[in-house]
Amino acid sequence: MATSKLKPTPGFKQPKFPLYESLYQINRAFEAIHYHLEILDDYEVFPLALLQQFGATAGELRAGINHCAIGRLDQRETYDWGKYGKRRRANEKKFGD
Repeated sequence: MATSKLKPTPGFKQPKFPLYESLYQINRAFEAIHYHLEILDDYEVFPLALLQQFGATAGELRAGINHCAIGRLDQRETYDWGKYGKRRRANEKKFGD
């Protein structure tokens, strides 16, 4: 029986840069949220316990978004690392060190 020649594929095939850019922008937005929560605290607009709850909720959401996205990126980066490492080794073998 013939062996399968199917190659493993990364988690996604789209360009990676837009995902990294979106994560950057999302994380900047969360930094702005935390900054503005501190300003609200300075003016005592909300009770401190409520502001802390808002900050914890925002932090949890931020971490969840990053965790899911980075998990997918890790699959893709691992795949790319192997793919380009294989090419480099083939070139070294072909052209010498």
